[in-house]
Amino acid sequence: MVKSAHLKALITIWFLVLGLALQVRAQEYTVIIDLEDLDFDRLKVTIYPPQVDNEEVVFAFPKYVPGGFEKVRVEELVSDFRAYNQRAFSLRTERLSENRFLIGNADKISSIEYYVEDTWDLLRNTPL
Repeated sequence: MVKSAHLKALITIWFLVLGLALQVRAQEYTVIIDLEDLDFDRLKVTIYPPQVDNEEVVFAFPKYVPGGFEKVRVEELVSDFRAYNQRAFSLRTERLSENRFLIGNADKISSIEYYVEDTWDLLRNTPL
């Protein structure tokens, strides 16, 4: 039972990362997820996107994950969404909706970081 829940949590996290969409022309991203480094039951995700020319971009998480029957509750699963430039200074970010973030000064993006909650805690109080 526990292994099944952890597997479901990892699959959900994988699709959250896989399904993200940063509206840019190039498609080469580097994504780092350290599955052994948990911070209060949260996994840190770091994305190194390609260079963009736009002043602003929208970063969107999927609302639905393949194989799932419910809408993904991004507002419960994703926290501390931040974007940084090459000098590790924070760029302006703004939550546009439950699953979309606006990133200002996007032409200077070096990395994007956020935390994803493990879903085991969320599932504990849910009847099976």
